[in-house]
Formats: sequence, C-alpha cells, structure tokens
Amino acid sequence: MSKYKVTNGINIFVKILSAIIVILLILGIVGGIVYLLNRPKGLFIVYNGTVYGNTAIGSSTGGLSVPYDSTVTFTIGNLDGWGVYSVQDCTVKIIPNVDETHDFEFTVEGEDKPFKYSSESDLTAAFCEDYNGKGLSITADGTFTIMTNKKDIADVLNVIYPEGVSVSGEYLIAVYPYIALSVTSPDGGQTLTVPLFFAVSVEDIELDEDGIVL
Repeated sequence: MSKYKVTNGINIFVKILSAIIVILLILGIVGGIVYLLNRPKGLFIVYNGTVYGNTAIGSSTGGLSVPYDSTVTFTIGNLDGWGVYSVQDCTVKIIPNVDETHDFEFTVEGEDKPFKYSSESDLTAAFCEDYNGKGLSITADGTFTIMTNKKDIADVLNVIYPEGVSVSGEYLIAVYPYIALSVTSPDGGQTLTVPLFFAVSVEDIELDEDGIVL
C-alpha cells in the first residue's frame, strides 16, 4: 500500500471523527438549551418519579392522573431553595379547577341562594383526615399525602357542607380535573397549581345479550 493511500485514509478517518465530535457537541448544546427552557422554575412537585412544575415556556402543568381510592404521596421541591424558611412552611390545599364551561351551581341545605363551585376556596377537608383548615401536613422531607376516595364533586361538597348539598348532574373527577393541588411557597411569592384526575380502573364488563347483533 502506498504512502499516499495510507495518508489519505487517515485524513478521511480524522474528518469523520471530527464530524462525529461536532455533531455530539451540537446535540449536547441543544439538549442543554431544551433542559434549561423546560426544567421547572422554582416550586415543583414529584409524583411517581415525574416532576410537575412551572417552566419557562408554560405557566403551569397540564395536570396528572392518580389512582382512585388510594392514599397518594407527593414531594415538594424548589430549585430556588427555601431561604430562611423550610419546605414545611409551604401551604398545600386542594381547590376547584374549572373554566366557565365546566363551572356549576349547587345549593346547601338551609340556604336560599345557590353557591358557585368556582367560588369555593378550600376543598382540602374532603381529601384528608382531621383537617386543621391551614393546608395539608408536610413532612420534613417535603412529602404530603391525599386520599382519592371521592369520585364525584357532590361527594366532595358534602364533606365541606355537612348539612348536605344538592347538585344537578354528575361531575366526575375521572372525566375532568374538577380539582387541583395548590402549592404556595412560604413567602407567598410562588404558587403552583396542578390539576388532578382520579383514574378509576375497570373491574368487569357486562354484555347485554339483547344488544348483540349477529
């Protein structure tokens, strides 16, 4: 083999290697930029290893689905740190999550005027035990839990108003995220709102023989 062929082969190899390095560097830079644009800003919560939080290109998360009839655990984090506070100084509540299309009115036993669902400020008592009215209890490592044993918003409102409520229609949390987690930083400067679905598993299917067409 001639010296020219060997040299030419080395040059081609070097060019290919250089091209690969350049491509990897570009991919690394692009990946870094995407991460910076999409990573949570400030407050975030973690559920099942997935992070939900505010990002630079969106003001809030699109929501998450949790299993119905369970005790579900979340963890609070903050990329900005807590300063003179701690994670336990955060306030976590469950609040209504509806737009004008999904909002509705309900009546409370003994009251003359109807109430508007979106005007409710705190539904937390329906998703925990022994509620103190100040938000869910948060541990030193930032975890808190909720109970997902309410299918319909009527069930939720009956906890908030023990005297009883009347609601026209069904408002299932498995169909639309009628509730949301609201996490507020200790200084009140940041609030993260995460809409919630309660996923109901299908246990069995019954077929109506009269409805089968052969």
